[in-house]
Amino acid sequence: MKSVFLRKHTAVAACCFSLLITACKGSYFVSGAVGTAIPMTAQYDRGHTSMNVLVDSYRERVDSIMSPAVGHSAGNYARYRPESPMSNLMADILFWGAAEKSGTPVDLSIMNMGGIRSDLSKGTITYGDIFEIAPFENKLCIATMNGHTLQKLLSQVAAVGGEGVSHVKLALKDKTLVSAEVNGKEIDPNRIYRVATIDYLAEGNDKMTAFLESNRVEFPENITLRQLFFEYVRSLEKAGKEVSATIEGRIVVL
Repeated sequence: MKSVFLRKHTAVAACCFSLLITACKGSYFVSGAVGTAIPMTAQYDRGHTSMNVLVDSYRERVDSIMSPAVGHSAGNYARYRPESPMSNLMADILFWGAAEKSGTPVDLSIMNMGGIRSDLSKGTITYGDIFEIAPFENKLCIATMNGHTLQKLLSQVAAVGGEGVSHVKLALKDKTLVSAEVNGKEIDPNRIYRVATIDYLAEGNDKMTAFLESNRVEFPENITLRQLFFEYVRSLEKAGKEVSATIEGRIVVL
């Protein structure tokens, strides 16, 4: 009797659920979705005593790794579209790193805004700061492609309102690419270009599917963007320089 009773009520519940879905069908629909980064600040620690105890048990060890100074920043650098100091900086680091690690200069570099997870503040730069900005295991890579494919790729950059670029000048109107120059010259459809980027983008992610048409993708020294960032800051520190970045008109909206 018990099993029959359960089956009977299960059937009734299924029927009610079916009626509910039928009654609501067509009444509601998803009109859009918006995502944004939520900074993890101290406000989320309130009222979680047991969790704080657990975190404290790891704090000293983590702080010993994340707190040491790596270099210094000359200013506060934020990230935003179409062009920002932070996105320019990260693209420049890719451009610099590709030449350093491969031994051969590249023509340009592209970094997605979504891969830059934090801004850089003026003053001391710690390893923890670098980790917050580049937390993923994205690796430096160099994609080789012809000018026709590069033009398509830069059109995809324009379609999202801009990304981090270096040695490139783009003009956009209504998120459509109007003109593009690489190192001060128009793109030659038949020329072969070397583009420094990260493996995540080279795989065609973040709406940059043109990367999938690359002739070749290489990974010099199998190094992550975070490691490259660290080396870049350290190299400036050894030379007695601070990290700096500016807006240079790399991406202009008409």
